Amino acid sequence: MTVFSHAHYAAPCTSVFVLLLVDACRRVFAQYRRVGTALVIAAPVAWIAWQAWELRRPASPNSLSYRPSVENQLTAEPGRHVVFVRYGALHPLGEEWVYNKPDIDRSNVVWARDLGQQANREVVEYYRDRIFWVLEPDHAFPRLSRCAPACADSEPAASN
Repeated sequence: MTVFSHAHYAAPCTSVFVLLLVDACRRVFAQYRRVGTALVIAAPVAWIAWQAWELRRPASPNSLSYRPSVENQLTAEPGRHVVFVRYGALHPLGEEWVYNKPDIDRSNVVWARDLGQQANREVVEYYRDRIFWVLEPDHAFPRLSRCAPACADSEPAASN
């Protein structure tokens, strides 16, 4: 089951909601002229004020915004790399760091999830000639640390 929602999921029912809202305003206006007038004027003004307030607020940081700089940092290093991405227990759904180019074996940077000792060992064996890194994206600034192939044998982090 999904436990998140995006605003565009509500798009199909938005027109019905707006129609009901307009009808409610029309009925209030017909029965109570003063209250209806205030409601019809105040609702759009409140919505515009709320939108202006939202524009002033800084956007909440998304750890994915750091991925290009991490990838640039790695490509500036000599050699080819494997990055084990170690997510924390509270990592937001949809913030996926592990994306690779179509020809993974020829890529300078290979991204892999930290899946535990056995799976990590298989990746280390396959990419013996590479430099290994561990990335923890769930900190204020994602932590990238270089490690020997043995560091990939550690268990995935349970929390931030």
